[in-house]
Amino acid sequence: MSHDELLDAIRRRLAGARRHRAVALAQPRTTSDRAWLLIGLAASLRQTGDHEGALKALDAAVALNPEPRALRAAYFCAVSVHRDRGDYDAARRVSRSTPD
Repeated sequence: MSHDELLDAIRRRLAGARRHRAVALAQPRTTSDRAWLLIGLAASLRQTGDHEGALKALDAAVALNPEPRALRAAYFCAVSVHRDRGDYDAARRVSRSTPD
């Protein structure tokens, strides 16, 4: 997910003050900061029922190869999204592949 796509997703999915805060935070200093922001976006998208958008944000977070804590958080969030969708096999696969 490019920076412009991230901003566009934030603008479309979040309302009011949450949107303005998310846009302001979308200028991360480090790769791990950006990964954490993408994980937060994924969690917000999950709450709105946009599972595909959440998984795209999580894929982008993992692709950044962030610090181990952020990487594990992305995997755990992905497990939750797959469970929400009722795809328990995918949730199990992701859970088993979560890095230590």
